[in-house]
Amino acid sequence: MRTRHRASVLSALVVGTLAASLALPLGAMARETPQGFDAYLVYMANGSFDPDEPNPGTADEYHTEIMGRNEDQRAAELERAEVFFRDRFGLDFTAVEPQDGIKTSGNATLDTAGFMVDPRWEYRAYTVAGRDVPAEGWVVRDGGWRVEVGEGGATLTGTWGGDEGIDVPAGSFVVFGDYNIDTGEEPIIIHYESGEPILPPGPGGVMAFSCALSHPEWGEGQANGTLLAPEEQEDGTVKVSIRNVLTFPPR
Repeated sequence: MRTRHRASVLSALVVGTLAASLALPLGAMARETPQGFDAYLVYMANGSFDPDEPNPGTADEYHTEIMGRNEDQRAAELERAEVFFRDRFGLDFTAVEPQDGIKTSGNATLDTAGFMVDPRWEYRAYTVAGRDVPAEGWVVRDGGWRVEVGEGGATLTGTWGGDEGIDVPAGSFVVFGDYNIDTGEEPIIIHYESGEPILPPGPGGVMAFSCALSHPEWGEGQANGTLLAPEEQEDGTVKVSIRNVLTFPPR
């Protein structure tokens, strides 16, 4: 027992000395990329907030300040999103004129302003293989465009649903956007597109999502994760829980 105890103490001292020599806290030591992959990331959201207070994040802030897009670039990105929604899911907004910024196709809607995930969700990257991520993580600024299916559901076609189509219920949605990770230096930007529709939460309150990814260095990837339905706490705040694993290549 003493020998095992001395060995464990020695091991802890070695790890601690190594971290100190690199001027890194233990929680921030770089993780190696798993064998067989080019990149690996883990995001989590665990924020609590007052639902009566306004969302501090806006689509305009995301597209202009975070992504640095001017009006022409933003319009071009919206066009890309519309082509994706049409080709992948048969949701065609390309020839639709917006009414008060909203495009409608059947009972599906597209807000042309886009969206930004509420910063109060505290969506952060805690693992980026090969990078020294601090224990508090790096904030993930998440935004883009979303198509939502209204009352009565919809039959989605395109490359996902095929000619016959696949029915999805009301409340389903698909997305096209970018993760912009604030590293404190050059941001990590990862593009994502829904691989399949995100369906409303089941009886357990869980929503699953799967997105195709692309990155200029890592190539194609895959994001698979879960979102628990926001839950009201005893103090009146709302808690959000997301767990998301990203890998390059996708499989």
